[in-house]
Amino acid sequence: MSESTHHVTPIDLDSAGQSAPETPEQRLERTIAVTVLGVTGVHRLGTGAARVVGAVRNAVGSADSTGVKVTTTDTGLAVDVSVVAEYPTNVTELADTIRTQVRHAVGQLDGEPVTIDVTVTDVHGPFDEADAAKAAADAEKKEQRERAIAEKKAQAKEALDTAGAKASETADKAKAGASDALENGKKGASDALETTKTVAADVVDTAKSKTADALDGIADAVDDEKGRRDADRRDAADDADAAADAAESDARRAREAADDAERSGDANETSDDASETSSDASGTPTAAPSAAQAAADAAQAAADAAQAAADVAADAAAAEAARDENGQAR
Repeated sequence: MSESTHHVTPIDLDSAGQSAPETPEQRLERTIAVTVLGVTGVHRLGTGAARVVGAVRNAVGSADSTGVKVTTTDTGLAVDVSVVAEYPTNVTELADTIRTQVRHAVGQLDGEPVTIDVTVTDVHGPFDEADAAKAAADAEKKEQRERAIAEKKAQAKEALDTAGAKASETADKAKAGASDALENGKKGASDALETTKTVAADVVDTAKSKTADALDGIADAVDDEKGRRDADRRDAADDADAAADAAESDARRAREAADDAERSGDANETSDDASETSSDASGTPTAAPSAAQAAADAAQAAADAAQAAADVAADAAAAEAARDENGQAR
C-alpha cells in the first residue's frame, strides 16, 4: 500500500452546494457522496446495474446519494458505501482510501466515532464500452419506438378528431334535412287537408242543393197530384150535380105529366061512352093514354138520370181509390 493511497485529501464542505437535507443523516450522506466521488479510481457510486439505467452523477451538490447510507447507533455512526471501481485500480487499496477520506470528512462535521464499510460492487473498464453501446442502441431503439408510438397516437387522434368532425357535420346535415323534410311534409299534409276540406264542403253543398231540389220537386209533385185529385173531385161533384139537376128536371116533368094524366083521366071518366065511340071510329089513341105514356117516359128519364149520377160518383170514387193505392205503392 503506497503513501499516496493513505494521503488525506481536504474536502471543501461549502462545495457540497446549498442542499437543505431534512435530517443530519441526509446532510452527512451528501457530504460522504461528494467525498467518495473525489477519490481516484472511483467510477461511480452504487452498483453495476446503475450503469444501464442512468448516467454517472458527478456534479457537486447532486441530490442523488445512492450508494451511501448513514445510520446512527449507540456506539456512534455506521457508514455503508458502495462503489464501482475504474479498471485497473486495486480494489483493496481503493477501499482503504475511501475509508480514510470518509472518516476525515465525518470528523469535520461530527466528532462521533464512525464505522465505515466499503463495498466495491463492480469494475468499469474498456470491456464496458460494448455494453454502453448496446445500452445506447437499446435506448435509441426504445426512444424511436416511443416516438413512433407517439406519432401513431397523434395520427390516430387526428384521424379520430377528423372523423368526429365529419360525423358531427353529417349529423347536422341529416338533422337539417330531416327538419326540412318534416316541415315540407307538414305543409303538404296541411295543403292536402285544406283541399280535402274544400272538396268535402263542395260535395256537401252540392248534396244539400240536390236534396233541396229533390224536396222541392217532391213538394211540387205532391201539390200537382193534390190539385189533380181536387180537380177530379170537383169534376165528379159537378157531374153528380148536373146529373142530379137533370134527374130533378126529369122528375119535375114526370110529375107534371102525371098531373096532366090525372086531369085527363078525370075528364075521360065522364065521357067514357064518347071516348069509346071515338076510339072505335078512328082507331087512334086517346089523350089519356098519351098522357100516361108521357108520365112513364118522364119517370124513366128521371131514373136514368139518377143512375147516371150514381155511376159518375162511383167512377170518381174508384179513380180516387186507385190513385191512393198507386201513391202508397210508390
